Amino acid sequence: MATNPPEPPPGHPAAPEVVVDNDPSLSLLVYNLGECNQLPQPRRWLLEGTFCRGVLSGLAAAGGTGKTALRLLQLLAVATGRKDLTGQRILGRGRHRVLVVCLEDDFDEIHRRIRAACKYYDIPMDELLDAFWVTAPVQLKLAVIGADGWRIRAGAAVDELRRVILEKGIDLVSIDPLLRVHEGNENDNGQMDAVVSLLIRLAIDRGCAVDFVHHTSKGLNEPGSSDRMRGASAIRDGTRLLYTLTLMSKKEAKDFGVTEPQRRQLVRLDSAKVNLLPPATATTWFRLIDVVLGNGSEEYPDGDRVQTVERWQPPSEIRDPDPATLKLIFDQLEAGPGPRRHYSLRPQVDDERAAWRVVQVHCPTLVRYQCRELLQRWLKAGWLGERRYFDPVIRKNRYGLIVINRPLT
Repeated sequence: MATNPPEPPPGHPAAPEVVVDNDPSLSLLVYNLGECNQLPQPRRWLLEGTFCRGVLSGLAAAGGTGKTALRLLQLLAVATGRKDLTGQRILGRGRHRVLVVCLEDDFDEIHRRIRAACKYYDIPMDELLDAFWVTAPVQLKLAVIGADGWRIRAGAAVDELRRVILEKGIDLVSIDPLLRVHEGNENDNGQMDAVVSLLIRLAIDRGCAVDFVHHTSKGLNEPGSSDRMRGASAIRDGTRLLYTLTLMSKKEAKDFGVTEPQRRQLVRLDSAKVNLLPPATATTWFRLIDVVLGNGSEEYPDGDRVQTVERWQPPSEIRDPDPATLKLIFDQLEAGPGPRRHYSLRPQVDDERAAWRVVQVHCPTLVRYQCRELLQRWLKAGWLGERRYFDPVIRKNRYGLIVINRPLT
């Protein structure tokens, strides 16, 4: 039977022992490997390279870099099965149930963030029915300080979280931020090891993926480096899938030909510790997008502007389609979505006038952000222009694309 370690003598500065669970019924399972005649089952990925059942994952970034916006988009991809949101493969049965545990904002604020992403990507809310769950218990603590004042123990909220996971059939739990989920000293390796161990046990026992969002320390952050993470190294050491999100540097902006205002909206996602996959060979870029939520009221007529993200790729890395495909694209752009109407490149347009959809029809392997990058390139090259016109359907003026100089002449 397991027993608690003895208390340190008065005045003794020894590092605290950490106890998460002291269940005497636990026994050591020993496997005779020579009797294992079959290969082990494959890892149970939900979002390839990011979320995996039975595994603790995390995203670390400085404030204001869009880490919550990015995570919410990835969670929406998992819940809807839409690969085009992030460009990553959805594995397993294609759609999975997500639980967001928001410990920094109330429900209304996290609801605004999710709504912004759904509006930008044209995701109807009923598509999230019984697939995307949110809780915002600001005072929730999964790991608490014991009566002795220094040991970390599982909080009463753990049983409640286990119940919700089982009751709703949750496949992925996302905790934002990690700092708010425990009472421990985040610089204490012993205490943080106990917190991480608790989350890992939750993932293994419930067969779900567990993820957290974490902050980095102040100062210059190096992409892909976990050394700038706040707190003890035990957080990094216990996490199997760890990524960093950092703002584009001025040097990178110069190399890509990106202006300073554009640079401030571009962030890069890098693997800091990915034990389950080979090292990444390419950087994944995202652009921060400002979405007009359209929730104005009489008292607040302007409503809210809320951030989401979209994939971004340096223009030089996206090749133009072949001449025959280019002709088809420009024919359709010139014809417009209807008589005296024009397609639009404006970010808020995602109906039949969305120009990026025209490109995707003829280039089905490209995702949304790649189609938009091509259109931006053609606009800059002078092949396309943007003008204000009168839309006969809504009987209002709006902006649309016109063909100025076809690439094939």
